[in-house]
Amino acid sequence: MKKFNLFLISLLTFCLFITGCVSTNNEGNTVDNTESLPIVTSGDIEGSPETEHDNKVNNNTEASQDKSTTAPHVHDYSSATCAEPQICISCGATNGKPAGHDWKDATCTSPKTCVSCGITDGTAAGHDWKDATCTSPKTCVSCGITDGTAAGHNYVSGECTSCGASDPSYSIGNMVWIPRTGSKYHSKSNCSNMKNPTQVTQSQAISRGYEPCKKCY
Repeated sequence: MKKFNLFLISLLTFCLFITGCVSTNNEGNTVDNTESLPIVTSGDIEGSPETEHDNKVNNNTEASQDKSTTAPHVHDYSSATCAEPQICISCGATNGKPAGHDWKDATCTSPKTCVSCGITDGTAAGHDWKDATCTSPKTCVSCGITDGTAAGHNYVSGECTSCGASDPSYSIGNMVWIPRTGSKYHSKSNCSNMKNPTQVTQSQAISRGYEPCKKCY
């Protein structure tokens, strides 16, 4: 194709030369017209090597200008996590350091836990039990949860031997004696030759399964 274009250029130049280089004016004199003829070069023909070269130069120049006017990249960072620093969501570049875990202390039922990401470390602390009292069941001093029931009072002579609370049913005029062995309660401490008897209320004796002595009642 390029050779054909060059052939056309040569042919056109030759024709112009033959028809236009020499002419006769009105006075019959010969005139040289070569100065007025257009000069045609291979660069004027589309597809010629010179034309393609010029187009490539122009395209490269325009591309260079476009690159020079492109705005610089601005990072769009995501927030840092416990384990990762800030990361640009466009190019993956990192910035700074990971935020680190924000630990919440272990509880009775849960291990140490990060409040930011929820990851855990270790095991639960477990309950710290306080023994049951006369009026309260076994209780965890850390979280307040309870287990079982209260121990209840152990009244002796109108008073609880564990906590010192007074027996609301105790009455001095209604005291009886119970032996270490046997099933009867007595109104006298020396009845039936008892040794080291215990004094309790009549209602306590009855609640423990004792029956009145037929000798002293």
